Amino acid sequence: MKIKLRIISMICICIMLLLSVSITISAVSYKVVSPVNKGMWEEPNFDTDHAYSFAFVGDTQYITCGDYFLGTEKLKYQYKYIADTAEERKLEHVFVLGDITDRGYRNDANLAGIYYDPPLTGEWEIAQEAIFQLNDAGVPYSLCRGNHDDYMIDDYFNVSAYTDQFIGCGGFFNDSDAKHPQLREKHNPEGYVYWSAKTGYHDKSIVNSWKKVEIHGTKYLFITVDYNPTQKVLDWLDAILGRFPDHKAIITTHAYLDGYGNTITSEEGNTMYPFGYTGRVLWDTVLKKHANVFMVVSGHVASNDLVLSYARGDQGNK
Repeated sequence: MKIKLRIISMICICIMLLLSVSITISAVSYKVVSPVNKGMWEEPNFDTDHAYSFAFVGDTQYITCGDYFLGTEKLKYQYKYIADTAEERKLEHVFVLGDITDRGYRNDANLAGIYYDPPLTGEWEIAQEAIFQLNDAGVPYSLCRGNHDDYMIDDYFNVSAYTDQFIGCGGFFNDSDAKHPQLREKHNPEGYVYWSAKTGYHDKSIVNSWKKVEIHGTKYLFITVDYNPTQKVLDWLDAILGRFPDHKAIITTHAYLDGYGNTITSEEGNTMYPFGYTGRVLWDTVLKKHANVFMVVSGHVASNDLVLSYARGDQGNK
């Protein structure tokens, strides 16, 4: 009986640790492909199959949390593998999809009105050491903030190694007497309150950022959008997409699709902090309007498959 219970427990743990990477290529109505073709999981021959590649790293919060509490180094080895094989894989960019940490900001405690002040920082230190291996290897990357991260991300990644590669970055956080990010400033209902344990209030942040890059003759626009973006973030995103219509835009954000390939709402996506807008609003108000939107990639929601949704924008782009 003990053995059976242990097996069941292990299965449950494995299911919890599955990462979900949901991809949408521009949506009025969706055509969902799941489960995907087995070939998508097979290792390609990078000598012949690809001129270049991108890497997407889904929610690693439980790996980071385990390293912090158990003293392991799994996150470090994960990013070391990416860095060590970047040349072989012709890797041009690494997109990190949020929930880098689990308890760098303690969601469950804050829901009960209990705060860590200052917040726990050990997981962020582990994440920084792991991800900065990409800096050392010269591999470009971008970060999204997930609901498990919530804040602290700027303290550990708002450094020249990250910000110098981005042409622009969003700064949508204003000063306030409130300390905690789920409390809104009275005079700024559209923005989050952002508090930094190290430097106080930020008027700029890397959680919304954009970068132009040309790879093998193709012009790309890489845009990161914060978890639950506010109206100010949507306006900023709309302006950036309109500014570079000749660039294929890849947008990464933490919560966009559910496990069935539909754009999420607060209820469907189990959004913990519904202070901003969800994937559904992101698509309806901004993304579908622009012909240069090429792909949206997100994490947040668990799925046994790599879920792809195909849809068309207002200008017919797929």
